[in-house]
Amino acid sequence: MKRICGYESRGSTDKHSLDILNTIKADPAIPIPVAVIQQANSGVSTARNTGIRKSETPLVLVLDGDDKVKPSYIEQVCKLFHENTSMVAASSNVKSMSKRLELMRFIIRKHNQSYQAHIEDAILGIETISMSRLDGWENEICNTLKEKKILSQASVDFIKSPSYGDGGMAAAVRIVSNCKK
Repeated sequence: MKRICGYESRGSTDKHSLDILNTIKADPAIPIPVAVIQQANSGVSTARNTGIRKSETPLVLVLDGDDKVKPSYIEQVCKLFHENTSMVAASSNVKSMSKRLELMRFIIRKHNQSYQAHIEDAILGIETISMSRLDGWENEICNTLKEKKILSQASVDFIKSPSYGDGGMAAAVRIVSNCKK
């Protein structure tokens, strides 16, 4: 199993952090194989995704600089995964979009009281993410049209028959009226 320490570059020039990472890279006697990945500033999510992609293990524990876990934490979590079939099924389902709704239903039912207490925040959070993704897609379509490139068939079909209730109609109208000029 390869363990990877991903360097999360957010434009930091913190000498102490950089010294620690350089020490890790230069120390051949570290008992756990560690790879330090340095990349251009692309945000927290990109740094995490890079580290996860480079790992060669079925489970990944993501920690931030201020996170602390007890030395036995990883062993305890692995034991829970192996003892509970629903935990193992849940972890493998994350890789499959076809099982996503089933997994979400499982999580919501398991934590029903938390969801009920925070339903407004949960729904508005989903809407915020949806709006952000729709905005990104809309900008991509506009740039494709402005550069006179060919749209994918899925995008052409969506513009011809946009969805309602998720901002799709408004995005299609903006694309047709603003981007085809």
